[in-house]
Amino acid sequence: MLIDMRPGNPTFAEVEELVDLGIEEAPGLDYKEKLPGRASNDHKEFWKDVCAFANASGGWLVYGVSEQRDDAGRTTGVPKGIVGVGNVNADTEKLRLHNLVHSGVAPRVDVAVFVAPAADSAKTCVLLWVPPSTYPPCMVVAGGDSRFWLRRGGGKYSMDIDEIRRAFVEADTWLDRLRAMHEERAKAAASGWPVPGLRLPLGGGRLVMHVAPLRPVARGRLDVVSACRKHPVMPMHQFNLATRVNIDGFVRCSVDDKGESTSYVQVLRSGVVETVDCRAFKGRGHWDWGDRQIFEEEFLEQVAGLLKDQLLLMQELAAAPPYVCMVSLLGVGGWWFAYSDKRGGRFDRDEITLPEVMLEDESGIAEALQETDQMLWQAAGLDRRPMPGG
Repeated sequence: MLIDMRPGNPTFAEVEELVDLGIEEAPGLDYKEKLPGRASNDHKEFWKDVCAFANASGGWLVYGVSEQRDDAGRTTGVPKGIVGVGNVNADTEKLRLHNLVHSGVAPRVDVAVFVAPAADSAKTCVLLWVPPSTYPPCMVVAGGDSRFWLRRGGGKYSMDIDEIRRAFVEADTWLDRLRAMHEERAKAAASGWPVPGLRLPLGGGRLVMHVAPLRPVARGRLDVVSACRKHPVMPMHQFNLATRVNIDGFVRCSVDDKGESTSYVQVLRSGVVETVDCRAFKGRGHWDWGDRQIFEEEFLEQVAGLLKDQLLLMQELAAAPPYVCMVSLLGVGGWWFAYSDKRGGRFDRDEITLPEVMLEDESGIAEALQETDQMLWQAAGLDRRPMPGG
């Protein structure tokens, strides 16, 4: 259902479901009977709505739905019926609304616009998804407003100075906390005891990866256990799987015959997904290179699979994009980075922390990993992958 706040490709049937069930306006849902007009004065309310959602947890603006009114004639937030926005040109309307957002709200908010056609074209609805801002807080910068707006309940209001100050601080603090956590957890993984009761083999190379929403979710109280039961997120390498629940969240691990976990994934109640793997670099052996080697294609394919799986889990947790991914390679000093049958270069240090990447959804994984690949080759002493035959 649309109220789950999972961007996708909403249909007219979903709008009908909201109306039929009488789903009231909420922090992530706002009904509008008409699209924003073309006169400048008609844009002000639109900018406020987008700004308010972006400064909260994101949400849907649903155009073409009327609301019930009270005795005083005020809208109640309860849907009355689908009136539609008329027979609009989908491409033209999408472009218009995108341009409106970019001209009136800053920092930039990348909204998604969907047209949900009805059998009766006059009842076609337009839906606009506003994601949480990547760089909050946002403000209206056109129409003489210049204020910060925030969504609360089924309405919006202008933020006061304390709320604005707190929004700036929290935006920096959460990302800083994620960076500090990644560094701390990498040290724990290197020690062999990253999770109580879970022992990693000492020595050798290992991967540490964290994927998290860029905005804090539910104050660290997400029901990750139920989400992981519905969407069984897996470690990088899967054999002799075991699961456990702890105070931090949910863990699924692979355990070898020595009782050591060589690969695990832990989903924290904050929405952060931690992956540690001690077999990520155990690629196929090659001539006299020994086993201290990482093959580019296999490694990137494994990471891509993890990211795809974990972004689907983010949707199950209703953690809105964008997401940040942080990756470190530990114990890889002197290891070869290679591809196909070509030896590439050697890493000159034991720990490599790659630049963090931002993702909106799985469609951005390939592009994000291109940057990761380039940085790995440079960490191995080469400006780029060697040419075939080189």
